[in-house]
Amino acid sequence: MIRSSAIPLTFITFLLSLASFGMRLSAAEKPNIIVILLDDMGWSDIGAFGGEIETPNLDRLANEGFRATQFYNTGKCFPSRSCLLTGLYAQQTDSHENHRDEWINYASLGHVLGGVGYRTLAVGKHHSKTNLIDMGFDHYYGMLEGAANHFASPEYAHLSLDRPNIYKDTENFPNFIDPSGEYYSTDTFTDWAIDLIDRGGDDQPFLLYLAYQAPHSPLQAWPEDIAKYRGRYSEGYQPVRQARYDRMVAMGLIDPAVFPLSNPDYKDWESLTEEEKDEQDLRMAVYAAMIDSVDQNVGRLLDYLEDRGELQNTVIFFMSDNGCDPAGFHNDDGEIGTEPRYAIIQKHWSNVSNTPFRGHKASPWFGGICTPLIVWNPGRVEAGLISDAETHFIDIMPTILELTGAAYPHTRDGEPVRPYEGVSLVPLFAEGGEIDRGKPLFFQWKEGYAMIEDGWKATAPRGWDSYPGLYHIAQDRTETDNLANDEPAKLSSMIAQWQEWYQTATARPFEHLGGTTVIVK
Repeated sequence: MIRSSAIPLTFITFLLSLASFGMRLSAAEKPNIIVILLDDMGWSDIGAFGGEIETPNLDRLANEGFRATQFYNTGKCFPSRSCLLTGLYAQQTDSHENHRDEWINYASLGHVLGGVGYRTLAVGKHHSKTNLIDMGFDHYYGMLEGAANHFASPEYAHLSLDRPNIYKDTENFPNFIDPSGEYYSTDTFTDWAIDLIDRGGDDQPFLLYLAYQAPHSPLQAWPEDIAKYRGRYSEGYQPVRQARYDRMVAMGLIDPAVFPLSNPDYKDWESLTEEEKDEQDLRMAVYAAMIDSVDQNVGRLLDYLEDRGELQNTVIFFMSDNGCDPAGFHNDDGEIGTEPRYAIIQKHWSNVSNTPFRGHKASPWFGGICTPLIVWNPGRVEAGLISDAETHFIDIMPTILELTGAAYPHTRDGEPVRPYEGVSLVPLFAEGGEIDRGKPLFFQWKEGYAMIEDGWKATAPRGWDSYPGLYHIAQDRTETDNLANDEPAKLSSMIAQWQEWYQTATARPFEHLGGTTVIVK
């Protein structure tokens, strides 16, 4: 439930009682929370969303849990992570333009759950200036960069590679080298996550934020995982994309009348030389191997929790920070997939990865801002649910608040905290459940703008003054029919709303006047 009002004494008393309620819940009643975030993975890559990549563990979570077909991110890595951790738009915490800026006006999941007795653990890529230890988490093992080598073997220590800058809590290991040669980001992050969970007792629930670096470039994977997919993509872009689309329709994930397959954004496969075809097959094989490795490690984490007797009391969220990325730094040193080589997937396979949408990472098209969301817990989430409700990263905070009984603060360290913007997704975890957001969703990364309201989307990849589009996404989810010329008044109204939101959201400092708050009830 969303409530907006002034804050009388009785309301403050209610908030305090809610916080006390969260503290009184026993450890058995409080679920563990695991948030798994992938980096630059497209909407259709895993099996549960139509992909041919072998992801049995993620498919299990999806089939036994909840999937969302209209769950949105910001189109860019670090603003999405900010939304996820705070329940606020990145513009509201001043984290929307530069990941090196300090966040303001926020409380993180670490702050909130730490306040009701959770051990708060974070592992992996953070993409921020600030260590998560300083953002409310008890432990943080990972890297703050936006990208780095997935390997860190001593064999290539003499080369000038972009190695991870690893933190273990407050201890820093710049240009990290693993003497054993066994470091691979996906495996190692899982090792660290299991180790941090294992340090705690059974009487205290935990929050684990596990942010894998995969499948962000550089394309790198273990040789045996690459070999598993070598040759599977030799038929080219179109057959793989069409097969993904057909599987989505067959599994009931999408309605083809509402999700027509968007126009392709790749070369004619037959225009490539045999050498180019082989290279393209290899690029996609490595990308697939990286996602396969994530699935293997998710399975390892599930087995660990099962052996520990905690799996059934753990709510698992799985998502990607934005769509597949066709660009990035690259070099030509060695073979694609190996440690010295920095390779990217390029736009052709990125278009396939983002099936059925148009666009890529860093764009306001759905190929950039649509995320494959899975939520799993047999006691709290009904099996096999697929929702087309319009949802967003800002909704994760209120969802976790409702699941844990935690209360959201108005201040932190004496500084005001903005009321969170999202709504709880918990009603969607039961058949027939609905949410009522009551306001639009907004998007901005650089000059890519968008707004979604009542089944309509206004969007402008290069600013509102450069050919903005209007799409009736209730009937055209892949943005194939631009209605800007047919509905100019509606487009103008949505642009005006977006401009008002942007001006309000980016105003700093935030003055907490006590006029509006959002609570879970």
